[in-house]
This record gives sequence, C-alpha cells and structure tokens, in this order.
Amino acid sequence: MPQAVWTGTLSFGLVSIPVKLYGASQSRDVRFHQFEGRTGRRVRYRRVANEADVPLWEDSRLLAPEQRREATSDAESRRPIESGPEPPLPANPEPLPAPRREPPGGNGWDHDTSAHPAGRPQREVDAPREVAFSEVVRGFEVDPGRFIEVTDEELEEFAPERSRVIEIEDFVRLAEIDPVYFEKGYHVLPARGGERTYRLLVRAMERAEFVAIARFVLRTREHVAAIRPAAGFLVLETLFRADEVRDPSTLPSGAAFADEPSKRELEVAVRLIEALVVDWDPARYPDDYRERVLEMIRGKAGPAPEREREPLTPGGEPAVFDLMEALKRSLEEARRSRGSASSPTTERSPRRRRSG
Repeated sequence: MPQAVWTGTLSFGLVSIPVKLYGASQSRDVRFHQFEGRTGRRVRYRRVANEADVPLWEDSRLLAPEQRREATSDAESRRPIESGPEPPLPANPEPLPAPRREPPGGNGWDHDTSAHPAGRPQREVDAPREVAFSEVVRGFEVDPGRFIEVTDEELEEFAPERSRVIEIEDFVRLAEIDPVYFEKGYHVLPARGGERTYRLLVRAMERAEFVAIARFVLRTREHVAAIRPAAGFLVLETLFRADEVRDPSTLPSGAAFADEPSKRELEVAVRLIEALVVDWDPARYPDDYRERVLEMIRGKAGPAPEREREPLTPGGEPAVFDLMEALKRSLEEARRSRGSASSPTTERSPRRRRSG
C-alpha cells in the first residue's frame, strides 16, 4: 500500500482539514541492477577522492587561479619519487620487458618498468580513496572553476519554517495556469475525522470551477501548489516558480520570423485537427517498449508469485466543531480583506509571504 509522503492540515479560511499527501504518479521504467559479468557480484558505487586531483579550496577559503596553480605544483611535489641521479641511456637499448604490476594488496607502488629504462618504480599509484559521508561537504561554483564551501549551518539560517499546514491563499481559474508550470502531482486524501469537511470543499470547488493556490513546506523546501477537484477527490500539483520556466522567445528559433500561413492552409490544418479529435483516454497510449521488455524478462524468469492486496479500511468520525459557523466567519473576513484592499482611501498593504 502506498505510504503518505506528508501529513498535516489543509487550511481554508478558519476551517482546517486533516489530510495526507500521496504521490499521484510513479515511474514505470524498467530498472536493472548492475553485476560483474564474470562473477555475478553486485556492482556498487562509493564516494571517492583522488589524491592527484587539484584541491579547489582549503580551510573553506576560495582559491584564486594562481593559487590553484600553486596547489597543482604542490600536489605534484608531494608525490613520492625515488631520489638519485638519472642513469645514462645505453647506446643500443634492449627491448623493454612487458609491464609488471604489483598484485592487489601490494605495497602501493606502480612497478610499470616501461615508464623508465632502468625499471625502477616511478611514483605512488593514485588510487581513489573512499570518503566517509560525514566528511562530504557542499561546494557552489561561483565562477567557472571557482568553488566555495557552503555549510549545513549556513543553509539552516535560510530554511523555511517547518510547518504542517497547506494554507490556501487564492483561487484562480484552471485555464489561466499554463501546464508547463505543473511539476509533480499528489493525491490529497482526508485523514481520520476530516472526511465531511473535505467533501464539502471538493463539492464547493467543483461548483465554483476554481482551483486553489496554496503554499506548504515539503521536507526542507517551500512549494507553491495548485489544488483542484478531480473525480470527487482533491489533487495537489506543485508548481514551478516563474523564473524556473524558460521563455520560448529567448530560445534560438526562426519560427517567430516565419511567414504567416495562407487562409486555405489554415482551414485545411484545422480540419485535419478536428478529424483526429477523440476523448482523452491515457490507456490509448501504452509504453510498448516497456511491455516488450517485461514480456522478455517474464519469459526468462517464469511466472511471478501473486501478492494479495491489503483491503482498504475506510472509517471516520464526525467533525467536532461548528462547520457552518467557521465558514460564515471565514466569508466575513475574506469580504473585509478584499473590501479594504479595493478601497481608494486605503492603501493595500503587501501580503506577508507565508512559509507554510
């Protein structure tokens, strides 16, 4: 059974509805694990650092380009190289032997004799070193090749206040929201005790034909969301911010400078569109590639065991507050707020940005 990703209340004026958010969609891509073909062992990924890499900062200080060059020279100087004068090259050198390397677990030196005619070890192998998660820090690229460290404590100062409230601020028409702003969808379901009030909000929004705009904090990020009724339930769609959506006019294209189509061309194109009109049914567009891949996998693995689904256990309790009284008071406050805002003698104060 799906798990709720968020639990809190949906605030509608003075009415609060206990709700839970469930992901409205899930990825159905065929995912594979990775194995070593020769042994069948799992391939795992680790956080590693290479000693040969150039440090981009030290002690949380930004390094300038000349400092990075010095760091590079310093990293080269720290590599162990066997001391002693270089032996003279023979006049007629013999063919070099095949490279011989230390087996795993050796002393960590590269014994590639082809790197030097004398066949002596050159430098320490730059083997990646695993980095513990507690030692990983964030770095932000302020300029090309220039990074600065940002700590968890610094980010905590600007983190939104944790809240368990989805507060409805406005109502708009759904047609006014370009679908490009929709980010991720969630089903909003009532928690125990909020079923009746939840149903009232669904029916009211269906009749008014508006969608709600709200703010809420999910994990550590504040989201703007559109809440709309769908099939007797509420669906919440997180929205991209205005500066996150690209303006197509800023992209390289010659479409804006193309000639306008003729009247005849436009009429034929419209008739073609009308000939292809059908009722929307997402089942008409299955992922044929995924189905073929899964059919091949089932053929290799045999039938999968069936799993019993846990039955849903609906239940609820009547609201313990006067719903009609809360609705009337909310309506009065909304009218006073809108009235004072539209009054020519009263300057409208800017709306305080809510964190939850």
